Amino acid sequence: MPRTVAQVCQNHDSSQRGIPHLLRLEQLKGLDLYESSVEEIQQLLSEGHFTSVDYVEFCFRRIHSVNPYLECIIETNPEAVEIAAELDKERRQVDGSSSGSAVAVSANIVPISFGTETDTSIIGPASINGVVGIKPTVGLTSRAGVVPISKSMDTVGSFGRTVADAVHGLNAIVGIDERDAITCSPSRLQREDYSMYLTTKASLKNARFGLPNKRCWEFVTKDIKEKALGVLEAIKEAGADVVDVDFPCAEDRISADGKWDWTYGKPSESEFSVVKVEAYNGINSYLSELSDTRMKTLEDIIKYNQENSGTEGAEPGDHPAFPVGQDNLQQIAQSSGIETDTYYQALKYTQRKCRTEGIDAALKDEKHDKIFDALILFDRKGAGQQLAAQAGYPIICIPIGVDSAGLPFSLSLQHTAWKEDVLIRWASAIEDLVRGISGWRPTPQYRDHLSKDIPVVDKSC
Repeated sequence: MPRTVAQVCQNHDSSQRGIPHLLRLEQLKGLDLYESSVEEIQQLLSEGHFTSVDYVEFCFRRIHSVNPYLECIIETNPEAVEIAAELDKERRQVDGSSSGSAVAVSANIVPISFGTETDTSIIGPASINGVVGIKPTVGLTSRAGVVPISKSMDTVGSFGRTVADAVHGLNAIVGIDERDAITCSPSRLQREDYSMYLTTKASLKNARFGLPNKRCWEFVTKDIKEKALGVLEAIKEAGADVVDVDFPCAEDRISADGKWDWTYGKPSESEFSVVKVEAYNGINSYLSELSDTRMKTLEDIIKYNQENSGTEGAEPGDHPAFPVGQDNLQQIAQSSGIETDTYYQALKYTQRKCRTEGIDAALKDEKHDKIFDALILFDRKGAGQQLAAQAGYPIICIPIGVDSAGLPFSLSLQHTAWKEDVLIRWASAIEDLVRGISGWRPTPQYRDHLSKDIPVVDKSC
């Protein structure tokens, strides 16, 4: 439930104890908005405690304060204050909404944000930053205007500090868009309001979940597994069953060490065989529609990186953020975007393995001749995310603790296509359960915030 105004007015220093003073969230007109939910902010706006302009300017101050250390915001909308002013006018009328995205939510820069995922780019950042991430079924949200990688796998999703907040974000972006043909598919299924499926831990009674083991749970590290077992036991005590299952395709689609690898398999069975063709065509199409830039093709980007290798990391060893250089871009360019027999074979193979012989098969509860309510994973290594990416299926993750190094980790829930409503039900129920055990999500502590990643020349070579 949203906090009352009196609760929001409580001393904010106590709620941010341990955070360096310069990185603490300031008050807005005497109100402590640290870890505030979307509902709380909406309530305060509607009651006139501050305006949309006040809040946008508050967010800008937060960006200016912490972004030099976090580097999660690339650019801001120069018309944001003007738009906020229009919203304030409407409110006064009687008849009167990827890693950087995850960091921005976790650091209390914004209450919700959006990101795009081809494979692990929403769930991965959400998990490591201790926030909720929703990766929708491919086609539920439009990709128009988004830098593309794969028309078969790209999807736009939301981040929030709670399941409810992330769901509000999802509600804002779902819909049919003629600019993105996949959203017009006759097989598409959208719910009117996904917040209707939010629930509590009481709904866990009689639920049945599958826990994929082979190359998934079996490779969860000891420190995470110990805490995960506690959460699984609590789920069982709440009246649910958790049953060991396997993805039949595990050995075919997940590397032997359980780590994410989109080049895994021979070319006719590799995810990257699909990605490099679709990325070439998608990126060139996207660039062709841009103005005020000399970058018109993928080759232009590669050339620019080579000419500015010290900052762009074109070659291995040039930049610590790009240890292997721009090898992926070069391989994408080499494909020339030609949809060869290998491309079609890989697309058909990966979708069949990850759908029919993967997630759909693992969801079958043979003992009760029905479908599990969801699959549960603790997917730090990304194997489950990779299967969902190739299948085009949805995932929701919720933060449940930190590992031995103090980094957050998540419990993720997976299902078949268009089952966001089901995942929201179970994610919100487990979130409610976990809060009763361990409290609020793990919040940032801003360790080593004065450190910067600066390229260093190795003079020993």
